[in-house]
Amino acid sequence: MKALNISLFLMSLSFTSCQEVEFTVSAHHIEELHWVKYKQSSMPIIIAGNGTSDLIIIRIHGGPGASSIQEYQASDWVEAFENKYLMAYWDQPFSGFSINDNFPEIENFDISHYRQSLEVVIEFIDSIMPGKKIVLWGQSWGGLIVSDFITEPGLQSKYAGWINESGINTNGFRDYMGLRASIIEEARLRLSQGESKWIQELEWMDQNPFDPSFKDHDKWIKYENYADELLGPLDPESVPINFKRRNKFFREAIHRQRGAYNAYHPFNSELFSSDKFYFFNKDSMISNISKNGLFIQGKSDRSVSLKSSLEFVRLSAPFSTMLIYESSGHNPSITERDRFIDDVGSYLKGL
Repeated sequence: MKALNISLFLMSLSFTSCQEVEFTVSAHHIEELHWVKYKQSSMPIIIAGNGTSDLIIIRIHGGPGASSIQEYQASDWVEAFENKYLMAYWDQPFSGFSINDNFPEIENFDISHYRQSLEVVIEFIDSIMPGKKIVLWGQSWGGLIVSDFITEPGLQSKYAGWINESGINTNGFRDYMGLRASIIEEARLRLSQGESKWIQELEWMDQNPFDPSFKDHDKWIKYENYADELLGPLDPESVPINFKRRNKFFREAIHRQRGAYNAYHPFNSELFSSDKFYFFNKDSMISNISKNGLFIQGKSDRSVSLKSSLEFVRLSAPFSTMLIYESSGHNPSITERDRFIDDVGSYLKGL
């Protein structure tokens, strides 16, 4: 079967499909598909896992525009998390297989839309599964949503913990500048090792500082092309993900969406390149964080600045624990899966 490519924040992961996979589920395993309405969006949520667990983990996907419903198909997560906990795979507004009456104009849109929709999702889960502890797990773009949520006043009682996997934190500008600095640092290192072709590239980056208005997107594209050439693949290794037997709910989601997949909608690419993302800054609200959380990132991540993440962890102390995965890039839950499962499991035991 053909490989299925899913767009995530500044990258594409290759998910290799295969025949249905046999696996063992808990005797208390449940699976439910729900649709939750928020403004012009009907958002699919698949709740799957051990119904006796007092924890439910909301998976907040990357993008913008990708899909947790796609991730729900991955057999890798079943015995790792669902046999112990409940997972809620949620497709955000304008993302994945959500159904949207219309897409907003970027100039009239605010990232807080995702925070408010997540609050609606949490309220829905509380209504059908009262008493469960909510854990937020955001990856990449989803990490930005987690950061926005946990720093917002008045929301701390709505969740018990949070996990940010390779996600943007509270300052988009700091993240961009950290990535640019890393590229320049690597370019200088390679020049010192005799790779003379990087002389012109380094001169260009030195002569073209970041434009605070961020209107010159040609510079961004050129910079990204340099990053691709200089640093190579997003992750040190390619790890195939097997799709398992869960087709019923997935087919229903696709049927209701009439086959459309929102990751490729122009709205999401426009949002990603807009000032609303790059000038997102909630550093002044970090003091609102009051629940212990886990920040996990690969040392070789070039989609999100590790230096920026470390600064966020410093500012949010003592409520943030940072784990750096030496052999990973942007997707430590895939490239170092066993360690990730152990580390997250240890964290969840403490909640």
